[in-house]
Amino acid sequence: MEVARAGDIGKGFTVAAVEMRRLAQPTASALADVKVLIEQSANEVRADSRLAADAAERLNGILEGVRASSMLMDGISSDSQEQSTGNQRSQRHGASDGRDDPAQRGTDGR
Repeated sequence: MEVARAGDIGKGFTVAAVEMRRLAQPTASALADVKVLIEQSANEVRADSRLAADAAERLNGILEGVRASSMLMDGISSDSQEQSTGNQRSQRHGASDGRDDPAQRGTDGR
């Protein structure tokens, strides 16, 4: 009714309003599509974050295993060096001839 009173100017507003409504519909649809894409991206980021956290946890476990293995290897190396040093001392002091080894003595105790 107001359009009728406004005359030609009112018709221009009506045409503009119809055109705006026509343009608003695809815009609303595009916004809905964008919203869906954003939600999908957010879900993928959350899933990827969980995978990254799981990978980090597994890598930490591997690192702990490597550290434990390294400590064992250091211990073996240290023990081997001690054993080698002890063998060298024994050989230098004549213990290698079996006189101090009960398994090398005769049954009469000599």
